[in-house]
Amino acid sequence: KEFDTYAKVIVNAAGPFCDSVRKMADKNVRDVICPSSGVHIILPDYYSPEGMGLIVPKTKDGRVVFMLPWLGRTVAGTTDSNTAITFLPEPHEDEIQFILDAISDYLNVKVRRSDVLSAWSGIRPLATDPSAKNTESISRDHVVFEDHPGLVTITGGKWTTYRSMAEDAVNVAIKAGKLTPT
Repeated sequence: KEFDTYAKVIVNAAGPFCDSVRKMADKNVRDVICPSSGVHIILPDYYSPEGMGLIVPKTKDGRVVFMLPWLGRTVAGTTDSNTAITFLPEPHEDEIQFILDAISDYLNVKVRRSDVLSAWSGIRPLATDPSAKNTESISRDHVVFEDHPGLVTITGGKWTTYRSMAEDAVNVAIKAGKLTPT
């Protein structure tokens, strides 16, 4: 169904699709999203003992990889590759192999492709600051801005900072909508 609704302020938290929402308000806005593919895999439990994880802060090509026990299995990731925005991102074989190769240097167990129980991909909405003078300022941090009256956009950030991101978005929405929270 389609229906009209009215609001003093709208928070655009559409992740990699936030530029599409922004363009509904102003088709000439500059894109702020630099989409990045993140892949994770699930391996058997013997790859990470209970209560013990591994993080490699800098792999051979500078990316971060981790392994953690998760629901009786091991979750490992992640990749960071430029990607197109799609509704159904899929993990590519080279990304799965990158994770396996990166963790194999730190294990006494032979890491086999056949041990991958599942794999999935998501799109990170890496963001450029819309007020920046150049587009080279891609950040892992989140940005919150109002580039159209009443439309507050929040994008970028990480899973681990979602509370801070939400607080920042609400504070900007309060100001943009001239709201008086109790």
